[in-house]
Amino acid sequence: MTKPSRANQLAVLSLTVLGLITSSSSNGSAQNLSFICTVDQDGIPTTYAQANDTPIPVFKWQIKDFPPPWTPMRRCQEVTQRLNNFKSQGIPLNNFQSGPLNKQTVICVGPCIADSSNLLFTLSPGQNPEQVLQAIITSSEGSAGVVYQNSKKCPGTPGVVANGDGTVTFDLERHIERELCLNQSDEEFPDFQIVH
Repeated sequence: MTKPSRANQLAVLSLTVLGLITSSSSNGSAQNLSFICTVDQDGIPTTYAQANDTPIPVFKWQIKDFPPPWTPMRRCQEVTQRLNNFKSQGIPLNNFQSGPLNKQTVICVGPCIADSSNLLFTLSPGQNPEQVLQAIITSSEGSAGVVYQNSKKCPGTPGVVANGDGTVTFDLERHIERELCLNQSDEEFPDFQIVH
């Protein structure tokens, strides 16, 4: 039996590493991520992140405080379109921030800027931006606050960070990665526990 040449060993190693890189990047939320607006099982307009054929609820549009034409369904459609536009432009969705714009509190992709080019949506008067962003996490976990424990290592819950300037920040991409990992873990590890 002949010993493989150094060149053959390097070629096999390179292909193995390339396969691992390709495999791990295809599992990330950046691949095939899009957003859709549809009603949930309760009839509430909801923006979902759609990644690897897994819908993940992001925003539930229930507040009716906005004047026409800004119905919950219209806001769902508009924000969904904005998320898809940011994604197609290569703008990372890992830095949602609250801030003031035109004397209103808004959520932006990145620090809010005066021309509103990175505006995601406007909060109704009195809404707490930290609670709004925290609702992204709880809408995925379920209203009962279910926490999944399994044997697979998934990213931790990104949480909402209160900044020193009174604004808050949230990493949607990390949240989506976590939800995809938990969903995959549920399928791979059917013996997971649900802790209430």
